[in-house]
Amino acid sequence: MIATAESCTGGMIAAALTGIAGSSAVVERGFVTYTNEAKSEMLGVPASLIETHGAVSEPVARAMAEGALRHSGADLAVSVTGIAGPGGATPTKPVGLVHLAVARKGGETRADHEVFKGDRTDVREAATARALDLLLQTLKDPTLPDSRPADGPEHAPVGITGTSPRSTSGRVLSFDIRYWEVLAVLAASLLFAVLVATVTGTIMGGFEPGRAKTLAKSETFALTVLGLSTVGMFVWAHLIIVMRRRMSWRDFGFKRIGQWTVLAALGIGVLAMPVMALTGAAVQRLLGRPLGSPQLQFLAPDGFSWTIVVGMILIGGLLAPVAEEIIFRGLLYGWLRRFMGLAPAAFLSAAVFGLVHGILPVIAAAFVVGLALAYIYERTGSLWAPTIVHATQNCIAMTIMFANLK
Repeated sequence: MIATAESCTGGMIAAALTGIAGSSAVVERGFVTYTNEAKSEMLGVPASLIETHGAVSEPVARAMAEGALRHSGADLAVSVTGIAGPGGATPTKPVGLVHLAVARKGGETRADHEVFKGDRTDVREAATARALDLLLQTLKDPTLPDSRPADGPEHAPVGITGTSPRSTSGRVLSFDIRYWEVLAVLAASLLFAVLVATVTGTIMGGFEPGRAKTLAKSETFALTVLGLSTVGMFVWAHLIIVMRRRMSWRDFGFKRIGQWTVLAALGIGVLAMPVMALTGAAVQRLLGRPLGSPQLQFLAPDGFSWTIVVGMILIGGLLAPVAEEIIFRGLLYGWLRRFMGLAPAAFLSAAVFGLVHGILPVIAAAFVVGLALAYIYERTGSLWAPTIVHATQNCIAMTIMFANLK
């Protein structure tokens, strides 16, 4: 059975479905929730969600679809919220912007958005057609289960962002993440880094007798490999996720945050450095030996120089944290969060981060820094917050390291 939850289309989707003879066998009910109050009262959309993201947003569209499921006997629900015009536009939300979502019991909530051209009638008709198309795509998808498990959260309240019913996360996941997407981006990034190192080393004569050790201490080699590898992480995430899904980076998770959130993230980033240092010292004391870090040795291969200082802070301190948060927080943690709680998901994602970077203290500090970053992500609903914390901590760590070298 199908339920509809409509705002800007005002019942047009339900009318299109019921205009077909015999539709009573598949159409269960329709909700026309034109005001914010109606969305909250009839569908259970949290007022705080609407206040934070606006009525025309992906989180609200998801919450509407999932609310239609909970408040009906339907197995499938479609929602639409948008700006049909001619008024109502904002600098970030133009006339024609429409957010849609389809929720299915036991399956993932899928969302989409379009900016339709034309007048009010054109936008409403295009939104109706797109909603029907999403319904059809969902019905044809063989990967979606037909029913919810008996022990699943069938009647669980929608999360702050109205994410998938199977997810217990707060404001995490602006889209449904598949495991193969996580593996594809991670594998492509690692393989590209190896390729960059091999090609760069070959060009610089790294395979000549006696040249390899010299090359390993070359600041040019270090900056080139780190810079291109970081750019590669952006490119692969953009190609495999953003471009393939026809979404924006804002949809991915980089939502705007307030100035107080930025300041708080900067403060937490400053506090994260001593936490990492103390954890590393505790691990070294526990093991009874100093811990060498392949990454830190790579960051300053030839001791102190202003070239390596400026280059590494720009790349490793500012650019790399953004790319790493995309992969390890936005993708890996986001996917793990669908199946487990905040703490184990934070620990596992931080452990993979530490293993990839060859930094044991990162794994040991997972329940502290990793947990804090995960909590910040869920609390703010934006990847910018943990990225700022990550970048601040990286910049401080590198500054201290280079100061000691000098």
